[in-house]
Amino acid sequence: MKFSFILFLILPFLGMSQNLVLNPSFEISTKNCAEAIGDLERHALNWSTPSLGSSDIFNPCSSGRTDVPYNFVGHQIAQFGEKYAGGYFFHAERNYREYFQGKFSSSLEKGKKYRVSFYISLGEISDFAIKNIGFLISEKGIRIKTTKELTSGKLINSGVENFSLFSVESDGFYDNKNDWVLVTKDIVAKGNENFISIGNFQPKRSVQTKMISSDKGSNKAYYFLDMVSVEPLETEPKPIAGYPPAPELISDPTVMEFNKTYIFDNIMFDFDSIELEQPAKDQILSIYEFLRDNPNIHLFIAGHTDNVGSSSFNQRLSENRSKAVAQYLEELGLEKIRLNLAAFGFTAPVTSNETDQGRSLNRRVEFRITKGAPTSE
Repeated sequence: MKFSFILFLILPFLGMSQNLVLNPSFEISTKNCAEAIGDLERHALNWSTPSLGSSDIFNPCSSGRTDVPYNFVGHQIAQFGEKYAGGYFFHAERNYREYFQGKFSSSLEKGKKYRVSFYISLGEISDFAIKNIGFLISEKGIRIKTTKELTSGKLINSGVENFSLFSVESDGFYDNKNDWVLVTKDIVAKGNENFISIGNFQPKRSVQTKMISSDKGSNKAYYFLDMVSVEPLETEPKPIAGYPPAPELISDPTVMEFNKTYIFDNIMFDFDSIELEQPAKDQILSIYEFLRDNPNIHLFIAGHTDNVGSSSFNQRLSENRSKAVAQYLEELGLEKIRLNLAAFGFTAPVTSNETDQGRSLNRRVEFRITKGAPTSE
């Protein structure tokens, strides 16, 4: 009976064939039962800690501080299965951090898009919540002798190669103590990455905090973690009946024709975001070099959004997306007079907003080159 029960718990997660994270919900243990705090690495198969921080695993077989649903952090049931992990994303007095490092079943493919997601819930012992949740994708497993933050500089100085560090900041703080909150971000792989590490990678001075309770007295933000997923994204949906054809998707600005609208494959935006990731900056650099070498060409930039949120909110968001691209071109050295900006909010979708993929395609910036001053007509 015991074996059958364990198999019943594990089978749903084995069936998630698209998820590359091994043991994504911490259900498969290497030992019988985790009774002590700081035992994630000893009891969760394919999970480790990339630093000296001692992350925790919680399971219903425990009768003490690591029990489910009641434990030393407070009360929480698992979002998936019966177990979950937890750790200090920020301990202000000591600048102490804990991280979670998971392994992939296969390496990520260069240039391919993936959706990274996981569920978190703020522990009841927390004095405050933070905005700065992030993750690290790396080729090799990391082990750095520190209990503090893992910044890009510290990783590079420690000899870590082929890694990408991502921040997932919400409009508000991750302050929900009752329910699990889904954190998600789409990325483009450099290639050959095999590990994900989750936590707070910001320097102490950059960590944004929100006071939750002043009676705990230890200035800490502790989060539970469950169901970590890294899934390859399918190709973007094709336009459907009732929508205009989507602009051509390209990667090389030298193939652009005059007065024809294009979308560049890496200049896309996450939900509610105007942040330019490094692949987008690299592509904008190629646009700048093309315009620099062709001084008589002007560029029209148009921002668009999906339909989530109010009309006024999305209008501002689309304006800011156009401005983000234009500002980076100006920082590279392009004259402002050669740019013309427009923003359409959610009024000009190229496909349905009823699906995540459709909304992703509608969150875009379009480009058009002209021989004279560009217009928005």
